[in-house]
Amino acid sequence: MTVAPSAAGTRAKDGAGGPPEERGARSWGRPALSWVLPITGVILWQILADLELITATVPAPSVVAEALGHWVAGTPKSGADLYAGTWWEQVAASGRRVTAGFLLAAAIGIPAGVLIGASRVALSLLDPVINAARTVPAPAWVPFSLAFFGLSPITAIWLISLVAFFPIVVNTISGVQQVPGVYTNAARMLGASKLTVWVRVFLPASLPFIFVGLRLGVGMAWIAVVVSELVGVKSGLGYSLYQTYQFGRMDVMIATMFTLGLLGLVSDRLVGRLGRKLIRA
Repeated sequence: MTVAPSAAGTRAKDGAGGPPEERGARSWGRPALSWVLPITGVILWQILADLELITATVPAPSVVAEALGHWVAGTPKSGADLYAGTWWEQVAASGRRVTAGFLLAAAIGIPAGVLIGASRVALSLLDPVINAARTVPAPAWVPFSLAFFGLSPITAIWLISLVAFFPIVVNTISGVQQVPGVYTNAARMLGASKLTVWVRVFLPASLPFIFVGLRLGVGMAWIAVVVSELVGVKSGLGYSLYQTYQFGRMDVMIATMFTLGLLGLVSDRLVGRLGRKLIRA
């Protein structure tokens, strides 16, 4: 005799069971848990710094926090004070380049991935080229970029889009290859054209893979912005990072690294949330 699962059991299996207060506790508990390791690391770092158990060249978290606060909201104390209230300006400069480069990579990478994944001929021709090119590290593309675009902001956007392109196109290709053949056969039997199959079958069915690629791509874009801003531009977090190294400002350097990590995390969460909404739709 087969016993149908109870409604309570189904809700528990789906992760939606339990009283509302328990669900609320879980929803608050997961974000709180993600802060445990970073906070523990900062406390340990501060203790080691206070006990002088780490090198004096590495500032304590309290010193870094003070430098970050001055960078974000401080007023210049002298003409040589380069890190007073300029944080927003540098974040905006890098943010514009990352956004432009990432959107360009997505606009090219997603359609290219769908076309390559859906065509055996295109896959055989282009897959080796893509997989070989994506193993070249971002700094190695700098001379190539300079040769084509020279010292200009376009070089930075091109480099970011190039680095972000590869995880997007590779994951899109993988997603298209995972689409069951019965979907495409059914569409063709209903008289759908190749373009319709690509747009109405391959693209929606491979969305989970595409958004994995987009999340990887936006992370790579923030990595590439550091390299790109060393070439042809005099603004942005990458430029600030190199400038603080030259001036020996380790406190601002670590604040810059923290800023890059935070912006990368926020970007990843935004892309992930958009992906979940589109996949559920």
